[in-house]
Amino acid sequence: MGGLYRALGKIGAIILAATVLSSVILISAKMIVKKYFDDVTAHTALVTAKTQSYNDRVKKINAALSETNKLQDAFNQWSFLVEDLSGITPAGLTLSSVKADGAAGTIAIRGKAGLREDILKFKDNLGRSQYIKDVDFPIRNMLERENIDFDLSGKLIMPIIMRKQ
Repeated sequence: MGGLYRALGKIGAIILAATVLSSVILISAKMIVKKYFDDVTAHTALVTAKTQSYNDRVKKINAALSETNKLQDAFNQWSFLVEDLSGITPAGLTLSSVKADGAAGTIAIRGKAGLREDILKFKDNLGRSQYIKDVDFPIRNMLERENIDFDLSGKLIMPIIMRKQ
């Protein structure tokens, strides 16, 4: 029986040695993996810090582009209206103020006409304009024969102005 205890003692010693050896290997592996994890974490933190500044810049650029798109969507090419007004304004008539409100779709025009015929011709020309409709022509514009300060208003035909872009 003494031999059995001795054999069991040797098996126990072998199992203990194997356990200690595997523990040493596992602890060493854990330390190596932890070091690698720490290195990867430090590198990732640096990459994240670098890319964060790029992400912030991209977000700012995207916001600026979004604002620019909103402005472009709201933009009307008023030069077509101004060109049209310049072409239909008789020689004896001077425009002193033109206020076009795209949001309200209205236009108000002030000026001075040398003769009543000039302002009547201008009114008729406005009625045929492709940009203005429903011209309001107050009667006071007709009270004088010469040197007439006049005001008129109308509605803008916005789809036509927008389509010319």
